[in-house]
Amino acid sequence: MERDVLIYDNSCAYANYIKQKLGREFDFEKHRAFRNSENIDFKKYGAVIFILNSEIELLDLMWILNKTKNLLFYSKFKKINERLDQIESIKLLDFSKSKIEIVDDIQMNLTLATVFL
Repeated sequence: MERDVLIYDNSCAYANYIKQKLGREFDFEKHRAFRNSENIDFKKYGAVIFILNSEIELLDLMWILNKTKNLLFYSKFKKINERLDQIESIKLLDFSKSKIEIVDDIQMNLTLATVFL
C-alpha cells in the first residue's frame, strides 16, 4: 500500500520515464485526468506525483489537493511553482536537473513519504 504511487501526467512522458527507472521499487499507476475519476481511492497511495503540463490541469490539481498528504509536484510554470511552494503539503520537484538527479530526488522523496505513513 505505502509503496503504491499515483502519477498524474497528461502526456505520460515523465510518468513512463519515472516508472521505467523506479518501477522495481514502487508500484506506479498512471492517470491522465482526475476530475472524472471519482472512484480513485487516494488513501491507497503512499504518494502522488503531479506533473502539470498545461494551466488547465490546475483544475485537477485543486481537485486532489486535499485528498493526499504526500504530493510531489512539477510544473514548468514559474509563477505557479512560486505560489504552490508556500503550501506545506506540496513538495516541488526541480526538473531543471539532469534525469539522474531527478530520479534520485523522486526516489528520496517517495521513500520519505512512504516511510512515515
